[in-house]
Amino acid sequence: MIARQATFRVVLTATTQKTLSSMARRDRMVFMLLDGRRTIRDIALLIHRTESDVTGTLVSLLRSGYVVYTGANGAR
Repeated sequence: MIARQATFRVVLTATTQKTLSSMARRDRMVFMLLDGRRTIRDIALLIHRTESDVTGTLVSLLRSGYVVYTGANGAR
């Protein structure tokens, strides 16, 4: 399970127009908010989705190789 304080960043090669247009809008919203600092909770609050929904999207993006785990941001 991914921790609530986990942070992720986008893989630069995944930012091509082709990649972005192939993503579902809901996935793209999460993808665009990943900056290596925002937590799952932060993103969920920003886009009015549940943490488990955002986590599911992140799992999909991780499996696709579009994002990487950058750590747990528990010291906020």
